[in-house]
Amino acid sequence: MKRLVVGARVLRGVDWKWRDQDGTPPGVGTVTGELRNGWIEVNWDHGGANSYRMGAEGKYDLQLADEPQPTPPPNTSGEGSDTDTPSPAARPGRSGLAASLLQALGDEGDSSTAKRLREEIEQLEQQEAELREFHDQEEDDEETMEDEGPTRKSWEDDYVLKQAFSALVPAFDPRPGRTNVPQIQDFEVPPPGSVELNSGASTALPPPTHQGVKLALSIRNGESEILLEDGSRSIFYYVQLLHTSQHRTDRLRRVWDNTYTLVYQDRHSPTSRGWSVQFVSRNLGTERLPKGDLVQYLQKRAKPSWLKKWKLQGSTKSIKKNKNCPQLITAYKDFCSSEAHSLAGAMRQVTDTDHLAPLGDCLALLRKLHSLSNQGGEPGFEASPEEFHSKKLVNKLIQQIHDPLSLASGALPDWCHALCSAYPFLFPFEAREIFFNCTAFGTSRSIIWLQRRRDDVLERLRGSTPRKEDQHELQIGRLKQDRVHIPRNEDTLAWAWAVLRTHAERKSVLEVEFVGEEGTGLGPSLEFYALVAAELQQRSLGLWLCADDAPDDLAREVDIGQGLKPPGYYVQRSNGLFPAPWPQDSADLPRVSRLFQVLGMFMAKCLQDGRRVDLPLARSFFKLLCTPGREAAGGETGGEGLGGDESTQGPLSNRNEESEPNQPVSNRSPSPSPGTPDLPAPDPSENGAELIPVGGAGSKDAGLLLAGAGEEISKDGRGKEEVVLEELPAGESPSETPWFAGILGLEDLVEVSPFRGKFLAQLQSLVQRRDAILGDPSLSPSELARQLAALTLPAHEENLPGVHLKDLALTFVFEPSSKVFTFSSHPLKPGGDTIDLTTSNAHEYYQLVEDFCLQTGIRHQLEAFKDGFDQVFPMEQLQTFSPYELQLLLCGEQTPEWSREDVLAYTEPKYGYTRESAGYQRFVNVLTEMNADERKAFIQFVTGCGSLPPGGLANLHPRLTVVRKEAHSLFVYPSVNTCVHYLKLPEYPSEEVLKARLLDATREKGFHLN
Repeated sequence: MKRLVVGARVLRGVDWKWRDQDGTPPGVGTVTGELRNGWIEVNWDHGGANSYRMGAEGKYDLQLADEPQPTPPPNTSGEGSDTDTPSPAARPGRSGLAASLLQALGDEGDSSTAKRLREEIEQLEQQEAELREFHDQEEDDEETMEDEGPTRKSWEDDYVLKQAFSALVPAFDPRPGRTNVPQIQDFEVPPPGSVELNSGASTALPPPTHQGVKLALSIRNGESEILLEDGSRSIFYYVQLLHTSQHRTDRLRRVWDNTYTLVYQDRHSPTSRGWSVQFVSRNLGTERLPKGDLVQYLQKRAKPSWLKKWKLQGSTKSIKKNKNCPQLITAYKDFCSSEAHSLAGAMRQVTDTDHLAPLGDCLALLRKLHSLSNQGGEPGFEASPEEFHSKKLVNKLIQQIHDPLSLASGALPDWCHALCSAYPFLFPFEAREIFFNCTAFGTSRSIIWLQRRRDDVLERLRGSTPRKEDQHELQIGRLKQDRVHIPRNEDTLAWAWAVLRTHAERKSVLEVEFVGEEGTGLGPSLEFYALVAAELQQRSLGLWLCADDAPDDLAREVDIGQGLKPPGYYVQRSNGLFPAPWPQDSADLPRVSRLFQVLGMFMAKCLQDGRRVDLPLARSFFKLLCTPGREAAGGETGGEGLGGDESTQGPLSNRNEESEPNQPVSNRSPSPSPGTPDLPAPDPSENGAELIPVGGAGSKDAGLLLAGAGEEISKDGRGKEEVVLEELPAGESPSETPWFAGILGLEDLVEVSPFRGKFLAQLQSLVQRRDAILGDPSLSPSELARQLAALTLPAHEENLPGVHLKDLALTFVFEPSSKVFTFSSHPLKPGGDTIDLTTSNAHEYYQLVEDFCLQTGIRHQLEAFKDGFDQVFPMEQLQTFSPYELQLLLCGEQTPEWSREDVLAYTEPKYGYTRESAGYQRFVNVLTEMNADERKAFIQFVTGCGSLPPGGLANLHPRLTVVRKEAHSLFVYPSVNTCVHYLKLPEYPSEEVLKARLLDATREKGFHLN
């Protein structure tokens, strides 16, 4: 491959499939462009030109043509004509200059000078040959290491550093002869159960370890310099930070008016912070740190007044003579303290928000008012959500995300993330959705979002004007689409595990095609997501809460993906799906946790690729996803840190970072942020959380405030272990406190498990009455005993007497509500099966049951869910939405509703139908009369998903188009192109026939040409 350069001669190779593009008969061509993304340009001798695969898709279309080796010129001197040995001047591989010199020396005969020059030339040639051989060997080694795995590339002066985006392919160039890499590429997925899949999704080798000097990278502007400590931050972020930390007069200049220098040096060399005091104290005066180096450093960095104070002005030689090591160490300690003070002052200019305290009070008041409005408000207080929106903040946020450099480099101001997460009511849902889509999924997706927004603006400005041919030059690239092929069979979840596990960390779009079917594009992909969503709702899996004694109120015969299933096959509950608690030492827990990991990757992929999925999760489950728990808010323990790859845009939680003792830290990036105010903590009544992060998102000493108070709470920074399903034994806790601690409460348990939740609520009321009796000092002992004995739970019917706890014969044991769970009981505490429930221990009982149902019993499942979700993008990005908004983003409108007017307004009859056609009017009438299940089946048939986007048919794009399909009998069925919502409908004679044929078509599975 190293010989495949511009000018090389090539001919068709082993993987050639391009017919006679190289001429008839096959000829030879010349390489005219460099190898790029596995493709190379060739001009053929017969006049044609095109691009061919040389590594792309694992194929090699070309091979080097075998050129004849040049022969030495014939010997015309007449001497030595009977031998094949070439003359010294004509030796192959000899440079023209060397040949000319030897030819000239040959005329001088055997003089001593000529002999000496010949020997020197031959020695130089031998050294040149050895160097060339060594260079070729180095290139071979580098090429071999590139094939085997990642390696370190040697520096070259003409090597151009470019940012590579793994999810982007070069922008399409329509001009003839240009290289165009296919946007859709096949992605190989190991089949379920294969060795490659079981060994892990990542096949990349670990980064090589190199022995040598460790470098530190910093950025400098004049006398100011900042160390680039956070590898997840872009250079532009530090440019902004450096610019903001300058003097006020300098900050008025534009960012790029200054010159910034990147400095790399030995970590033990002085940076802007200098050597450590310990290093200077140990090594000053030795070879590691001569006195002259320290003096020169201080003279370069310190102010003249400081140098005059310590008498360090003058020549280095005189200072070395007059100052001993202890004096220089003392001076350096003073310099470090003053330098640290100066740096702290600069950082205070960035993060000091004392003058913004009224802003924090205002935000806290707005949050309280918004909470009151959500709860119905006080008498006389009414406020709509629109009244809390800040138009100025919305405009400022939109302005920030339309800055291409800040957005693509992840250098948005931290207030954007902080306000959207902590005070989402300040922004309308549409603005937060835009912010989420352009920041949550990594740099590649941000670039694509910017390009699409710019194209939309250009289209509006251009109107009917034809598109310019050079517009493609403004494009950085296109979003890559990975196409996988899977069989349509009963192993849907196994294939989903294989596909999602291997594709989770990729930022390209996932497209699915079914083996043996012609369908391609959006339709089959949505069908795959719908099938996986249906399989995850199976009752037999034991994932969700369900009850045998109280059948699901929505249980019915239904087809949601795998054909018509009987009542009870799926978990169908009006209050939605919520994880069922399991003993954390159960043998079935690894299987259940693995399915929740699949669910996490599945939901994150749906959000990343913009795929709606009909998954009826409970509101409390969405509450877990978009609400920070105690851990995220700085509770007792830290949490799982988030990686710094391209999926991390801006400041995200970094709970793995260790903090110093008694040093409060923020749950965001440790680097100071340009201009981030400290913000008051959100109200716990907003979304059920008691604590959430506050303060500058990038400020390490921002602190965490108790809701409604000014008490700072520190966090010890302990991180939880990664959930590995194959290695984590059942019952072993990955951390002491789960990430979702403190989010859900008794009201959520009443919602997801009404029978058990209402019983616990009654038990809680009984405990409160008991405490009130015990706290009444006016009661005599006999009256106290009588009232305690009279405590009962209310009966199901009003006319019946209450029930005493002892009559229930309950113990401290949790019993599941269905036989699909493979355990019959679980003690809530050691020896719980021998402890009876009484009024004296009722408080402990309902706390243990609530804790098992909402925390300890679902711990492994939710840890695995978050582990799978975070492989796609950080789940903390969802905190900008409410549970209802998140449900709309993921699932759309799960109960499609429309009126006759909606169908007429938002469907388009074409090609054989008009709005007055009898066949189209029958179609409108049939759609209007459909029940809920039939509507879901119809939407699944025409769009690939059983739910509509938020807003219903009005927001379905492209619009549902109905065209006439030619039919010679009544047994021709409707067909559809799901990608463009294109329904081909025969004109049936009656509404009854039309409805029967349409519903029959919705029950058919598969994508075939029609």
